[in-house]
Amino acid sequence: AYARAPGSDAAYQGARARLRAGDVAGADAALRRVLATYTTEPAAARAGYLLADLALDAGREGDARAGFRAVAERHADSPWAPLAALRGALL
Repeated sequence: AYARAPGSDAAYQGARARLRAGDVAGADAALRRVLATYTTEPAAARAGYLLADLALDAGREGDARAGFRAVAERHADSPWAPLAALRGALL
């Protein structure tokens, strides 16, 4: 089970806010910071999934595949893991 670190959800939501504002590069950087800072947090699984989804949107299928598979492997207890595994396998 995951324990939540203070700030992990806020950091993830900040990255999503950047994305909603159209700042894809800023969102990408912020999501990568979430992954690096909160490696074992639920926010890291969500950040990894969103990064993989953004890679797919950008036409980078190999990066997307690797990202989805990383979520499934590193965050196997996450609710995002099954869908990430499926999406990674389909690419």
